[in-house]
Amino acid sequence: MFIGGGGSSCRGQIILNPKAVLTIFVSLQAIKTRSEELSREIELLEQKLQEMEKLARGRGLIGFFNFRLGNAGEDIKSKSN
Repeated sequence: MFIGGGGSSCRGQIILNPKAVLTIFVSLQAIKTRSEELSREIELLEQKLQEMEKLARGRGLIGFFNFRLGNAGEDIKSKSN
């Protein structure tokens, strides 16, 4: 890709190499796809956070963490037996 400016027929015009255009297009598509994937991940994380906040409010913050720690301790005990 280059900007013409030499001859009178190319003065001020942009001349694009088809390969460069294709490369730019593919790159933009990849960026768009990744952006959409990240958007979906963010939505999922927001839903999980809302669920955790709901559980924490329902049990009280300390109760929520005690519940999680209690389950983890049971898992450790059952694996050692």
